[in-house]
Parts: sequence; structure tokens; C-alpha cells
Amino acid sequence: MKKNIEKISRKASSNPPFGLNPKDVPQLISFTFDDNTYSGFPESGAEGGIKFITDELAKHGAAGTLYLKANNIAENPFEDDSLVKKACRRAYEKGFEIGSHTYSHPHGLDFIEKDGKTIRKPVLTKEQWIAEIEKFCDTVTKPWNENVKEHESQFGLGIDAAEIVGHRTPFLEYNDGVFSALEELGIEYEAAVEEGWETEHDGTNFFWPYTLDEGCFSENWVSENFFDHSEPLIGKHPGLWVLPCYVLIIPPDEKCSEYGTTPGFRARMKKVNPWFDEESGKITGVDWNIWFEYYMTKEDTLAALKYSFDLRYNGNRCPWPFAFHSDIYSDKYDVNDLEGDDPAKINANAAQRREAFTEFLEYVLSKPDVKIVTAAKMLEWLKRLH
Repeated sequence: MKKNIEKISRKASSNPPFGLNPKDVPQLISFTFDDNTYSGFPESGAEGGIKFITDELAKHGAAGTLYLKANNIAENPFEDDSLVKKACRRAYEKGFEIGSHTYSHPHGLDFIEKDGKTIRKPVLTKEQWIAEIEKFCDTVTKPWNENVKEHESQFGLGIDAAEIVGHRTPFLEYNDGVFSALEELGIEYEAAVEEGWETEHDGTNFFWPYTLDEGCFSENWVSENFFDHSEPLIGKHPGLWVLPCYVLIIPPDEKCSEYGTTPGFRARMKKVNPWFDEESGKITGVDWNIWFEYYMTKEDTLAALKYSFDLRYNGNRCPWPFAFHSDIYSDKYDVNDLEGDDPAKINANAAQRREAFTEFLEYVLSKPDVKIVTAAKMLEWLKRLH
């Protein structure tokens, strides 16, 4: 699966491209979903999952992006893989993008403590990343069969390889090898790079998506300030786009009531995670971190999502591809996926998490000039500005 793509350069900037006024720019948001293990069909024995997120977006004529861990439709240990295959195909037919989340979801880094500092050591080579992504592509591009049965690996989703334009690296554990692999395979964008940790970025002025012609500015800052690296973790990859994984910002006390939660939100998060910086209020912008690192309530979650959305909506209108996991909205998640977490710490069950998802979706759509698009459509729009 090697494609030739037209390459466009776009520098990292907090300003909309080509001098556009933020108020003249639509607020683009993409609801993206990693992993995708649970179908949510009645015959699966649980609500939620892929069917839920597909239906919620479809109610509004919208679609999202599934970053699929492809072994979920080939050798799924938790559910009949044919049901997951059918749920993914159904989402695709309703306009969803299918992007790469590799085949087996490998770790890309080792984190080594040395002399009081954390060093990130790459563990996968470019060739290993290529093998993972090609196996993903081979799996999803196999022909579709609406009567597919469990373990029929000769059938896939029937997607054309040319439609696979995006990738999110598992665990956000990218190294330079994955970007070199994406270049070689003709994948147009990567969606795991965290953006917004920079001190000067406050939610109103995040970098717009950009290309890696001069390396990765966001990663360079993280490398220098959070880890012990003398060399950048990501090199120069001209024309390869970053659709960043933007940080969430917890509302300060004076904004909590406005957003429907109790003042002292940041102080509560500090008690949960001693690494949390109360001054900036920033956390990793992934729903897993919301629910299972910071153990937020439904009310706190909605406050964080709405406040973060409003900062950019009233700021530079930076596009937002937010990282969800469809699994987290399945009733099966709390049975199969807590990975040693203490259930007593969890402050929202799957039904409450689904309620929060729906309420946030309705909130963003209550604003004028908001467009929900797939990540691929977001990139198309950005490229048209060239």
C-alpha cells in the first residue's frame, strides 16, 4: 500500500492561514474514536460502542473517524469479530472515515527513569511500523460480505486503500520511525502529537494543524520541558500533516459555575494526580484520561469539554480533532478493560459517559458556524486553503 500524494507545506502558527479572520472561519471539530472493540448491536449483549457513537452523530447528519485497531475485526477476544466488522462497515456507509490505529496496538516507546529524569526510548523501527500499518490496510481492504460470520478472515470492510489517509499512533507513543513509515506508505496525516502544553498556549491560540517540513514544534517543546532529550524525537518530514491531539483545559474556579460544576475543579484534579498543574489547568486531551486517569464525574467532564471548546471557538477557531474511544461508551468496558483500576475510583458508569457524550455533541452544535467533519474532511478543508 504505497501511494503518491500531493504535498503541501503549512507552517505551525496560532493564526488561521493566509490572514483569515477567526470570525470568518468555521469552527471545525472531528469526533475521532480509537480502538473500536465493541459493536453495540443488541446481539452482542451490551449497549454503547460503535453503534452508539455512529447513531448519535448520524442524528445530526454528521460522521466521525474510526481509528481502528484492525485485529478487532479479525481476532477479537471480547466479542464476535463479525459483529464489530458489521458495525465498522455500517459506520463507514454512514460517512465515517476509517483510519489506521495499527493492527495490534503496539507500544512505541519505553519510559526509562535515569538520574531523576524520564527518557523516552523508541522500541519500534520504521520497518516494524510499516508492517503494522500494512497489516491494518490489508485487513480493512479485504472484500466486504454482509453475511460475514465470526473468524472469516477472508472478508474485511471493503474499503479502497486510497481512502486510508490518516493514522493515530497507539498510546500516543510515536517516534520518528512512525512518521518515516507514514511517508513511505503515502499516509497524509498523523493524529497523536500532543499540542498545547506550551506555556504561551492558553486554549485560545493553539497551533493550527501544520506539516512537518521543519520538524514538530509541539513535540520539541514537550521533549525539552518534560523529558531529557538533546535531539528532537520527531525529525523533518516535508508535507506530512499533524492533526494534533490538543490538550484539554480544566476551567478555573471563577468559570466552574458557568459550566455546571462545583468550584475547586482544579484543586480536585490535583488531589487525584499530583503532576497536574493547577495554574494552567491542562491535561492530555483524550477521553480515557478524563474518565480513568482523573476519574471525573459527568458534570466535571462536560465542564472541561465545553470550556475547552469555547476557548478555541471564541479564540482562533483552531480545528479540533478530539480523541475518544468508542469502547468507553460500551457497557462491556467496565467489565473487560479497567486494567487494574480500582472500580471504586470511577465516578461515571458507561450510561453516564454516554449521556456526557451526547450532551457535549448537542452543546457544540448549539453554536453557529460549527461544522462536525471527519478528520479526513478536516484535512481536505485545510489543504483547500493553500
